[in-house]
Amino acid sequence: MERFEPLKISFLLRTPMVMGWPYIHFDALIAHTLLREELGQEYYTLPSKKAEEFVVEILHKKMPIKRTIHNGYELWHASVSIIAENILGGVTIYKRFDSRHISLTKSKKKRIDIARGRFKAFAMRMPLVVTKKVIFYVCGDKEEIERLLRHIPALGKKRVYGFGDIKKYIVEEMAEDHSIIRDNVAMRPIPVGAFKKLSFGVREIKVAKVAYKPPYWWKQNVDVCVMPGSVLREYEL
Repeated sequence: MERFEPLKISFLLRTPMVMGWPYIHFDALIAHTLLREELGQEYYTLPSKKAEEFVVEILHKKMPIKRTIHNGYELWHASVSIIAENILGGVTIYKRFDSRHISLTKSKKKRIDIARGRFKAFAMRMPLVVTKKVIFYVCGDKEEIERLLRHIPALGKKRVYGFGDIKKYIVEEMAEDHSIIRDNVAMRPIPVGAFKKLSFGVREIKVAKVAYKPPYWWKQNVDVCVMPGSVLREYEL
């Protein structure tokens, strides 16, 4: 019996989100939470060589999300973030090392270089999204996804600053799987090569060379993709 079922997941937020990319990938969110649980602190010190293969092996064994193959392309059944009502703005994030705390570092130097390296000072302007709700669609193991969601306190970037704080999440069962395409609209990056048939209007589609599956930092996962929000007139996967 297949344990995967179509789900709609809604996050209700207390605070605005800071974004580093136009979307949040739900498969990346779950993958990050799962890997952090599986590897602990070792997740942050993965070896530079063959780290990607190691991560993919864990994801194939443990990810509670449906995975299918289309023309040789692997797709996880999980949408990107959907933010219907929002106000777009910006916020400046400041960072500067305070020399009074030098005793807390392992450095033997009497002075910390804030022009470069780990303690580099910056004032970074980032996109801010003011919204009350963020929605994802996924086809997966409801029980395991709900368990992992309990370990996600916030969405977006700069979460430790208090941005993207989650008030509550709601998991709803759906009759159909909307995680890849919904009403002829792409819900996640889909490699062009994954389609057996595809037709669209020039102004209805956006195509870009991006990563389309986790781990999203791996160059091998980059391909020419139909981007989320694109309207597909006719298609076959």
